Amino acid sequence: GGHAFGKSHGACLLGAGPNPEEQPLNPWPGLCGTGRGIDTFTSGIEGQWTTFPFQWDNEYFKLLRDDGFDYELITGPGGAKQWRNPNNGLLMLTTDLALIYDEGYMDMVELFASS
Repeated sequence: GGHAFGKSHGACLLGAGPNPEEQPLNPWPGLCGTGRGIDTFTSGIEGQWTTFPFQWDNEYFKLLRDDGFDYELITGPGGAKQWRNPNNGLLMLTTDLALIYDEGYMDMVELFASS
């Protein structure tokens, strides 16, 4: 998704907008305009997760397995806290790294990293 390309979505300060029951074809569009261009909201987390974000591979899982415990907490270019891999400068979220701190999810990380 967009995360691999270096952007993480943010939340419109005016609210999420209509829920799926109220607007099933466009749920939670945000109440801050179009959501594009000048109406775009970001979480402030920016930077790519993998070396080749336009190529499908298992590098994400290999990075978690091999370097996950080495990531350093930084303030990223968008002003938000995020994690930087000191070996290559690639970035992840806390929710990404959480996968390796849970035994069940770590098993899945290992499986996909080895595929």
